[in-house]
Amino acid sequence: DVAENGRLPNAPNMKQNGEPESAESQKDGFDSSPQLPEPSNPSNEASPSRPAKSVCVVLHGGGFIYGSPTLISRFSQRLSEELGQDVIALKYPLAPEQIYPSQLEYLVRALRKIRQLPADSAWREMKDGEGEILRDGVGGIGGHVNGKTTVGASYSSLHVVGVSAGANLALASCLLMRDLGDEPLPASLTLVGGPYSTCTTSQSYLEHEHGPKLTKAMLMQYWGLYMKGGLGQLEEWDLKGWHDDKEPIKTLSDLWCRDPLKSTYVTPLDHATSFAGLPKTLINVAEFDILRSDSVGLYRRMKNDGCDVCIKVLPGAHIHLAGASGWAENEVIKQIKSVASRMS
Repeated sequence: DVAENGRLPNAPNMKQNGEPESAESQKDGFDSSPQLPEPSNPSNEASPSRPAKSVCVVLHGGGFIYGSPTLISRFSQRLSEELGQDVIALKYPLAPEQIYPSQLEYLVRALRKIRQLPADSAWREMKDGEGEILRDGVGGIGGHVNGKTTVGASYSSLHVVGVSAGANLALASCLLMRDLGDEPLPASLTLVGGPYSTCTTSQSYLEHEHGPKLTKAMLMQYWGLYMKGGLGQLEEWDLKGWHDDKEPIKTLSDLWCRDPLKSTYVTPLDHATSFAGLPKTLINVAEFDILRSDSVGLYRRMKNDGCDVCIKVLPGAHIHLAGASGWAENEVIKQIKSVASRMS
């Protein structure tokens, strides 16, 4: 287990020497209502004539309001090389121009589409709402691709990696796909330093309210822009008195009728009744991250719900482990590779 302070047993005492965040970011336009077909045959099983191939989908961070696959391009490339898999770094709609649930609806449709298509045609066929993903990795409307495609291959398994806000969206997407009865779900889920709760009284919030790098005020603004768009910062009084929304989600369109302040798919640590049935999960977080307690709390909840989950707290590091240069990124990739090897 892991202590609330985020330290693993026998973790070394290290200085606060996290890496700087990349300044590379961009914003892109999206169709606010991507019209993609529902999967007629979600399972894309391999056959003797179609060898199996895994694909890793990476969701970038940026507080729901900025960022692109460019922000984590080196991380995606290295992940592809280390895992020996295709890696697709997806773009998704950004707030405040598009607020919840646009991002979640878009990503669930994209994950379904990737899972449905044969590996050698996925990039060229993902058009319309997704845009086109280019083979050469220079980035199209939809995202970046790293890896070499095997002609005639099928994607036998899909692995999802989310970084920061992308970790929230990755977890929410898997929860929603589970609740909608999608089969099969992604084979694994890796969550790097994500926000899963709007609680501001946890230990890591109290320790790192003023940073470094990410502050309580910044997080409240990000939550507000994601949930309320032009209304801006989410005030703490907005969070009082809300209760779980017990009505089941039956279709993606149901999301538009729900209050984001009490949604399982916005703040799962606050409102999800159960995490049972989720894929194998690796939770990764930095010791000096203001969101460390979110990751520790999520790990404990998932463990209690019988999930196959592990947590890795990187001592001495701040936020943005993936996409930051140097040793922090190396550690994250090493941990993801270790989990992947145990699944193969």
